[in-house]
Amino acid sequence: MVTIDRVQTGVRIERRILKTSKALAEALDIPLGELLEGVLLHSFEGKTPFSEATIHKIDSLKSVYDLDLTSADAHHLDETAEGEQGEESEPEDTDELDEFYAGRIHTSGFAHRDHVRMAFLALRRDPFPLAFARYSEGIRQLAVHAGRPEKFNQTITGAFLSLIAERLAEHPVADFEDFLAANADLLEAGLPDRYYTPERLASARAKSIYLLPDHA
Repeated sequence: MVTIDRVQTGVRIERRILKTSKALAEALDIPLGELLEGVLLHSFEGKTPFSEATIHKIDSLKSVYDLDLTSADAHHLDETAEGEQGEESEPEDTDELDEFYAGRIHTSGFAHRDHVRMAFLALRRDPFPLAFARYSEGIRQLAVHAGRPEKFNQTITGAFLSLIAERLAEHPVADFEDFLAANADLLEAGLPDRYYTPERLASARAKSIYLLPDHA
């Protein structure tokens, strides 16, 4: 195995290409990012990234998602106006949120800032009750995949999500960087200490259920 440094990023990509790529990654049982890494590394060396069997699978998926673009269309794509194709454009980073919910985010390099960004995206997509449940499970899976399931704390997770939801309700913004610039304190891992005593946060109940703050 080769040790690498993965980073989170957001890009815009043609809708049908993205859907086909997601479906292929699901069929191959690998994260979307890992699929793209493989394609790029092969392409950088002028090699074909897929076997004949995988190419047949791709042809089937292209048919499912009406992907009729070819390599000849590369660099000649004109982005349509939002809604022109009858669907709302998918928000940037939606693929990362899907990977996070599916438990496919690699824990190495996933810093507190990334936790905050996933919470921001979760709240931008779903109503608070649904975002709370899905985001909590995503964070729990991160702890499990890191081999430290005991590190998951439902109260800390819920406190951060609640704070972010409150800030978004007060000042709705669509861009994460703009939101972070106005709420830099959310990058403080110890922020919940303002609302909870150490004993309450470290309790077994705090890890398993969401406790209300006990600081005035």
